[in-house]
Amino acid sequence: MTAPKAPTELHSPEAERAVLGAIIGSDGDLLPDVDASGLQGRDFHRAAHRLLWELLHQRQDDGLSLERMAVYEAVILTQRAEDYGGIGYVSSLADDASVLVSDHIAVIKALATLRRISQLGPWITQRAHAPINGRPSDHVAGVLDGVERAMERLESDRPTTGLSMSDASADLLSRLDRDPDERPSYSPTGIGELDRVIDGFGPGELIVLGGRASMGKSVGAVCVTLNMAMQGDRIAFASLEMPSQQQADRYVSQLCGVPYRDMAPKGLARLSQRDRQAIRAALPAFSALPIDIRDQDVYTLRELRTYARQQQARYRRTEAPLKGLVVDYIGLMNPDPGERQSQATTRWIKGMKQLAKELGIWVLCLAQINRAAEGLSDSIPTIANLADSTMMENTADIVIMTYRRSYYDDAAPPNDVDWIVGKQRGGPRNIWVKLQWDPTTGRHFDRPWVSAAGGGR
Repeated sequence: MTAPKAPTELHSPEAERAVLGAIIGSDGDLLPDVDASGLQGRDFHRAAHRLLWELLHQRQDDGLSLERMAVYEAVILTQRAEDYGGIGYVSSLADDASVLVSDHIAVIKALATLRRISQLGPWITQRAHAPINGRPSDHVAGVLDGVERAMERLESDRPTTGLSMSDASADLLSRLDRDPDERPSYSPTGIGELDRVIDGFGPGELIVLGGRASMGKSVGAVCVTLNMAMQGDRIAFASLEMPSQQQADRYVSQLCGVPYRDMAPKGLARLSQRDRQAIRAALPAFSALPIDIRDQDVYTLRELRTYARQQQARYRRTEAPLKGLVVDYIGLMNPDPGERQSQATTRWIKGMKQLAKELGIWVLCLAQINRAAEGLSDSIPTIANLADSTMMENTADIVIMTYRRSYYDDAAPPNDVDWIVGKQRGGPRNIWVKLQWDPTTGRHFDRPWVSAAGGGR
């Protein structure tokens, strides 16, 4: 047979006959290879073809023969041969056996997906014409979320090819042969002790930075991403906690050393001439940083994904493609109507991990701890204090908790801050990274004369 032609309808009887005929003609030997392609029974348009596919797989599962005469006999024994197109039709399929099986499989799968997309049309139209309930913007957001979830289900049906050991070996060799001076694919945080413990942020990783209010997690995220941007890594920052200009001021404050509080509109009168000169001197370097900040009162997961994909598409072919996304913070994201907060958190965490893998970037998600940590004897937070902690611990690659003892103990050094690495995939847990910070700017540094090697406090 010749290669399949592009059909005018969203189905190809020729391709379906060719695949089934090849399986029967090979006495079932081709069935494992066809299964490995990801083809499914529901991908067949004709009901008779779906029935025959199911029969072949049922016999395979039962350990029965798939020789063509055994298959013909099985069809007769169902006493429903007409549902299969008739025994004459089934016995003729082997005549359509083709060496171009993979081409026919590709046609069947493509047309099946297009049929499902086509079937979404009436449903989308119905949703679009539904009466608006509540705020118009919320109604539209709900419709868009529903459409996106439907499209995601289509996307998740697409099979993956997997990774062969040959490809894995080639990838490892390429990493071994990489020039040591070549720019790494991961992003060092720029804080020595932290990088020594977690080796920076890697593509596809979800990092959760948690802590109670006033522990400095937001300014810590600014510090780390400022270090990365100064190394040339492009960062997208989704700010839910404050307007983008105030977030930008945090970066400038850490860059020039001027207290952030004095840069706010109410504090400008306190700025000395020296501070003003320092800010002006820092602005050229700041304006060149590959950082994009977007603020919004609330985000849905769809909006977050759209923002990240737009940033990646915009800078894909530049010298500084997107390396990471910061979400500050997950507790301010918007649940779906009728959705419990715990359900929403689970969906967001899983969605952000999927986004990191899809785009090949890291995602840094900030999270608040619950009030249970305040009842502990020393108020040291643990992963269990995070909202929906089980899902976060299972899904995240790295979980870091911020802690300042001076918040609870007036005798403790006020500039000391600890980042507790509660989890890292493939690395030691419960390691204390001992840092210092400048409370006026939020800049974090390695603490002199200490090491995280021993853990503990």
